[in-house]
Amino acid sequence: MATGNSLVMETMLQEALSTYLTRLSCMAAEVFAARPWEGGAQFRSIFRLPRRPLPGGVVEEASRLVPGQVKAGDLDPFLSDMPVHSEHDGVHRYLFELPGFGLLLVLRSDEAFSRPMLESLFALHRKLARACLSCMRSEDARLANTRLRQEMLQRAMTEEKYRSIFENAVEGIFQSTPEGRLLEVNPAMAKMLGYASPAQMLREVLRLEEDLYVHPQDRRRLLAAFLRQDRVTAFEVPYRRRDGSVIWVSLSGRIVRDETGRPLRLEGLCEDATQRKATLQALENAKNEAERLSLMKSNFLTLVSHELRTPMTSILGFSSLIKKRIERKVLPAVQGDSAGKALEDVLGNLDIIVMESNRLSELINNTLDLARLESGQFVWDVVRFEVPALMAHALRSSEVLFSQKGLALQRRIPERLPLAVGDYNRLLQVLINLLSNAVKFTPAGTVTCAVAQEDGLLRFSVTDTGIGIPNADKDIIFDKFKQLGDTLTDKPRGSGLGLPICKEIVEWHGGRLWVEDAPGGGSIFCFTLPLTPPDHVLAQLPDHRDAAAPPLPDSES
Repeated sequence: MATGNSLVMETMLQEALSTYLTRLSCMAAEVFAARPWEGGAQFRSIFRLPRRPLPGGVVEEASRLVPGQVKAGDLDPFLSDMPVHSEHDGVHRYLFELPGFGLLLVLRSDEAFSRPMLESLFALHRKLARACLSCMRSEDARLANTRLRQEMLQRAMTEEKYRSIFENAVEGIFQSTPEGRLLEVNPAMAKMLGYASPAQMLREVLRLEEDLYVHPQDRRRLLAAFLRQDRVTAFEVPYRRRDGSVIWVSLSGRIVRDETGRPLRLEGLCEDATQRKATLQALENAKNEAERLSLMKSNFLTLVSHELRTPMTSILGFSSLIKKRIERKVLPAVQGDSAGKALEDVLGNLDIIVMESNRLSELINNTLDLARLESGQFVWDVVRFEVPALMAHALRSSEVLFSQKGLALQRRIPERLPLAVGDYNRLLQVLINLLSNAVKFTPAGTVTCAVAQEDGLLRFSVTDTGIGIPNADKDIIFDKFKQLGDTLTDKPRGSGLGLPICKEIVEWHGGRLWVEDAPGGGSIFCFTLPLTPPDHVLAQLPDHRDAAAPPLPDSES
């Protein structure tokens, strides 16, 4: 039986089986290809003649006799039984082995094949199997060739795409050997470093360490970083351009190794960082200048405040002394006459001097405190203390303010609270300042002072029923020399430094100071104190040192 010269499976089987059926007086044939399956084999129909048998006819019925798959242990016995012969409705069905390829199903309506005929078919089936294997290998080769052409086309497209990116990138792209010889650069890198073309740069830059690096040790540091971690990001170094000028560059890339791990080349991006470095340097210079000016301001305020404190202390002291002497010794002797009336006017003027001197002293002290806080020269006295004692101290110190204005003072202080850590006197200063502000801005009503433990914090609050604070002013009231009273016709007197100082004190302790609207009107000033203080606070705490609560002031003082 001729199998034809075609290496296309379908064409070859069409020719071969047509001849087979004609010469052997057979009515139909079907070829099944085998493929490995779990140690056994699966059989799949790849060709049949006639090409379109009648649905449900003898050909389709015979095809069902071929198993779809045969397990490993059953495959050898299955093949050793070949050929398998059966007869149904006058049709003889034969299943032959195509050695090394699969199975051949043949249907014959005439008499059955004789044994000599069956034996003569073995050689024919081996020839057909070899032809099928040749076609299959040819098809595999064609598929492999097609895939290879596709891969080559894809690679060419990828290389073209890479080359386009390489040539048109705005960042510099480079490849170099680990020893320091350039392999390739793109036009952007050549232009960045003052060369007319990549070719010129490759000709003239022979050793990177000597020709490009301002500091040769930078090249050695870069190579060490590549060898250590394979990738480098934003490695900034100064480069020397072709004209001798210096620019800063930022290098990012990777090291490429062979299959043994030996370094082959370095490749990556080169970005001009000169402008960014200049901007950062300008920012650093501006920061240093601002810090210098801030220190000068703090030193100036400290100096001026000290210079003002001495004469102010004298003015306040002598004014108080003169007032007391007039009240005790002079006024009783001249009461009732015109001189007594004049002395009463003098006493009134002295009251104004004392009051304004006290206010100016407060301003000087606040200015000194703020200058020390800003310059880091503030002396902290950190202790462990009882929170209820701190609250009681602040409330007792503020009682006279409430009684003078006729305001109700309420308190909400739990009996059991954990010990707190901080500067007792400075936190007392914060509470007294918040209570004093509440009195100033509450014409009538109630002020409530409270503390509670929540989420690892102590939350202090002072709530008033006063005039409230507009939303636009809630941030600026913590700025230096800013007061809510700035917008009022009859503003309460103050330095405008109390809340900024309180904010600095609270934030040094790791807390936060803020203001909220009180339900029904008024304001709530809150600040927090962490139960686990920051390290810089704990560093100020002597071992086993607790606060000896200062004696509470008398209500008359």
